[in-house]
Amino acid sequence: MPAGWPESGRDSHVPGVTGGVVAAVEGALTMARRLWLQAACALLLAATSADSAPLAAQQSEARPEFETFTIAGRIVWLNEALSRRFGIQTVPEAREQMFALETDQGELFGIAEDIRGRALRRDERLRQLKRCELLVRRYRGSPVVQIIRMFEVDGDKRYELDYYCDICAITMFELKACDCCQGPIRLRRREVPADGKLP
Repeated sequence: MPAGWPESGRDSHVPGVTGGVVAAVEGALTMARRLWLQAACALLLAATSADSAPLAAQQSEARPEFETFTIAGRIVWLNEALSRRFGIQTVPEAREQMFALETDQGELFGIAEDIRGRALRRDERLRQLKRCELLVRRYRGSPVVQIIRMFEVDGDKRYELDYYCDICAITMFELKACDCCQGPIRLRRREVPADGKLP
């Protein structure tokens, strides 16, 4: 507070000055302080907005483009498939480092091991599916895909696969303890109707 400003809530007495004048002076000082604070806040807000606008534009421009599509086949270890298909001999320690989906045509799609991708490592049953279908996302320039949804294909029927806690009614995407009750969860297999909409 600038020197000479009366403290709020304390009596000010100036010899030879009436109480009305003192009250008027205090009111003017209070108003001046309020205006000063408002001006300071306005300047700070303007500076923050000016700084954040280019950043927001940069983030928008930097956001990578992606495409979503469906692939079908079977889950394999990428290095095993590289050896079998192309004769590429990878080092032993890389044998089980990355998963891929191998299509019926022999094309390989490397799978990013995020939470959904890690489900393949944690649950051997997913790796043993004779045929599966993946809805995936691939960012422009990325050599791998991310799993969005996973289906088992059995003849002309499709079953969506995820994990479910019957106690908490919570859906999860990898085999682990329930996020809520910490109890066991189960692999859920739901038949997908013709219209593709699950209940």
